[in-house]
Amino acid sequence: MKDLRFLLSREWLGYLAFLIVFGLVCLALSNWQFARRDEAAHRNAVIAANWDAPAQPLADVLAGDAMDETQRYQSVTITGSYRASDQLLVRNRVYNGQTGYEQLVPLVDDSTGRILIIDRGWIASSSQGDVPETLPSIPTGTVTVVARLNMSEQSLGRDSPTGQVASISVTDIVTTLGLDASSVYASAYGLLASESPGTADTPSPAQKPSFDEGMHLSYAFQWIAFALLGVIGFVYALRTTRRHQREDAADVEAQESDARDGASYGRRRSLPAPRRTHDSDAAYEDAVLDAQGDVPQTPVRPG
Repeated sequence: MKDLRFLLSREWLGYLAFLIVFGLVCLALSNWQFARRDEAAHRNAVIAANWDAPAQPLADVLAGDAMDETQRYQSVTITGSYRASDQLLVRNRVYNGQTGYEQLVPLVDDSTGRILIIDRGWIASSSQGDVPETLPSIPTGTVTVVARLNMSEQSLGRDSPTGQVASISVTDIVTTLGLDASSVYASAYGLLASESPGTADTPSPAQKPSFDEGMHLSYAFQWIAFALLGVIGFVYALRTTRRHQREDAADVEAQESDARDGASYGRRRSLPAPRRTHDSDAAYEDAVLDAQGDVPQTPVRPG
């Protein structure tokens, strides 16, 4: 564990804190993408169940004023009359890659007297990009309409030219037309599927939404992969640092061992020569005298 004491340094504690925060953010974003994918899957299930389902009377489907998400694209029938003088155009609506308008007309239900806003379809802009000079005609008198319910859009809070709105916000439409809010279905509007009698110049009808779930599942796994890469990078840096520390410690130990060996050798070279004892000195003198005794003596002549 001594090798891991560096983890308690300020630098490595900072790395660890960053890793934790990074991992939590990645997991949160991954969960968000999973949630969005679940929403897309639920929306697709609702489309599949409701788009081609048999139409039911509006009063039976929307018994109250609130519309449930599971009722989106449910087909309903209404017999009543259009209030053609209160038609509106929704700006900046895209259809097959082209920008244009959608025609909104209030429809009064004869059975209840309540109003459902009907989106009759898409209209191309003029060649100058403005409102077409001629708008599709609206049936007069009693008409039977089959429409698919859709939830009221949120208000964009933008001012619009006279006769136009920025979104299909039923609340904004009620305010713009000066309608009695209690007489209007506030949570829903209808996408026109058919009307009888109809007109020859009916706008382009709403298209069936695609079942594409988008890239949410792929993005979710990508965020998990980013979190794992962060952990792998931290572990790699930790192991690399430990290896470098061990290598440095081994180098220091080798240098200290060499220094100890050099000092020991120097001490051995500097030791003084051993002193001779008295016994050895006497033996040396005896050897000298013996050598002299073996030399022949030259006789001395008397004078």
